[in-house]
Amino acid sequence: MRDNRAVYSTVEFQRWAERFGLYPEERFVITNYLDRSGRTLEGGTGGGRILLAMKQMGFTCLCGYDFVPQFVELARQRDPEG
Repeated sequence: MRDNRAVYSTVEFQRWAERFGLYPEERFVITNYLDRSGRTLEGGTGGGRILLAMKQMGFTCLCGYDFVPQFVELARQRDPEG
């Protein structure tokens, strides 16, 4: 089994860390299938891109996790309020 942490320590880190906003497909799913007042947990949140966009859309109970410490730190920097 391959250790994905090695993959995300290369160019893939930049790909997931530097992007902001949602892809149209993500926006469609979030808008049409998720409850803004419900709880949302995102596994593999990367730098928090999707959760931050959801926060701006009015979602109130958001949590995310990732196994790459650099992604977790980046997400914390982007949303110091937690």
